[in-house]
Amino acid sequence: ITQTRDIYAGQGNFSAQQPFILTFGLGSTNHIDKIEIYWPDKNYSRTVVKNQNANQVIEISFDGSVKVIK
Repeated sequence: ITQTRDIYAGQGNFSAQQPFILTFGLGSTNHIDKIEIYWPDKNYSRTVVKNQNANQVIEISFDGSVKVIK
């Protein structure tokens, strides 16, 4: 299964922004094979993170480092 989400920063009235947290419904799946992030830079850089557990909140950095938040 492939799921896609976009974050649009800087849109809205009075400088309101969407949160930078994305939620994916995985059903009974307990493992994520791969997460790909395409960054909004001029090179359209890509970060790939593999083999993550489901049911957690993670922070992924540009360099591919992962920090489990909860």
